[in-house]
Amino acid sequence: MKPRFGTKLAVLLLSLSIASPGFADDYGSKNGWRFLNFSDATFPWDVYRDTFIGIPPSEDPWSSAFDVLFYEQVYKSKLSADGNCFGISLMNLMIQKNGGHMGFCAPVTQYSGDPNSTAMGPTDPMLRRAINVMHGHQVNLPTIQFLLNIFAQHFNRDAAYAFDQFNYWQSRGDLTLVSITKDINPSDGGHTLVVYRSLDLGGGNKKLFVLDPNRTWGNPTDQTWYNTESNFIQITNHAWSFDMGGSEGTWSGDPGSGGNFVITPASIAGPLSRSPASLGDTVIGTLLNTLLLSGDSPHVEQVTDAQGKRLYKPGTSEIDTDPATGMLNTVPWFLSDQQRPHQLAGVLLFQMGASHGALRISVTAGPGGYTLSSMDHRYGYGARRHRHGRPNPSKPRYGRCRSLARKSARRFRLRCCVHSRSTSP
Repeated sequence: MKPRFGTKLAVLLLSLSIASPGFADDYGSKNGWRFLNFSDATFPWDVYRDTFIGIPPSEDPWSSAFDVLFYEQVYKSKLSADGNCFGISLMNLMIQKNGGHMGFCAPVTQYSGDPNSTAMGPTDPMLRRAINVMHGHQVNLPTIQFLLNIFAQHFNRDAAYAFDQFNYWQSRGDLTLVSITKDINPSDGGHTLVVYRSLDLGGGNKKLFVLDPNRTWGNPTDQTWYNTESNFIQITNHAWSFDMGGSEGTWSGDPGSGGNFVITPASIAGPLSRSPASLGDTVIGTLLNTLLLSGDSPHVEQVTDAQGKRLYKPGTSEIDTDPATGMLNTVPWFLSDQQRPHQLAGVLLFQMGASHGALRISVTAGPGGYTLSSMDHRYGYGARRHRHGRPNPSKPRYGRCRSLARKSARRFRLRCCVHSRSTSP
């Protein structure tokens, strides 16, 4: 009996697939930049100005004291010291979403650059600047509000929640970023990628496929990583893991340990918006206060409120989620593309919802000292510096964007009180 035509066709297709293997996922080849993630030693004030709405034309502390402080301590030289992964990923999505963004059009594959060096980036200097601007959107007001809401609900390390969030935003026609950290400590490293496809293999085994700014289609070695579909974040129930490559190795986490894993839609992070300096005036009652700790390797060891509730579990950087002992309304903020441990000279703490009186913040810093600042003029500061176990009280200081700073020739522990004032601004 002669074989049927359908059988012959199936055999022919099978032989062709063996002779000329095809790749089911060509997202990287069609949508990936042709240059590698790049770093910038500093961002000039004009880039900071164009990142947010309502920024003064020049760096003038008389116009906006907190903007100058935030720019100098976080934005200027710390935001992209190890790369522009957030900006590279977000710029890509905005071009895909709208057909173009900030004067640059789809497809992104048309823009040349260095696929091997972290120094050059794109050939076009204006594209580099546009990516710098988008990189700053990780600390704009809508992005912070969105992510802090996830942190407040303690979904920030829940991979199952992140997987569902990706599918939710995809169903609404939105494109998405995924931000991960090496561990729970905000200063130990962060990275942002484009996430574009999900795969549920059943039994809690899932994958999210990503476009990594650290692996460009312009590099043949990286092409293999994409072509073999190795470009995924592994999800096993509520846990996740991702091979960062090179010396970074594998980052991982779950609801009880390890790093953060958060999905952010481009519709939230992409549009031009306000800076964190507007928090105190525009969203009081939602995000009540923002503290910036800066200086020589500052580290927040513990935060407690007037009720004795704490931010961290004792002796760890794990947020205390127990309603009986945890504050539940104050969270730290991490910056993407901070891959070297404890390099960040600024730590942001956001207090959400109603205040529970004075905050006591225990801090360690290096010999260069520290500065603690609040963007909300309704708050004052008192500090006590500890040496040899004996407290040394200092005079409280009050005022809009005013900071209390102390220096020491040796490493020390600081305890400061942040408390609201009853006087009008």
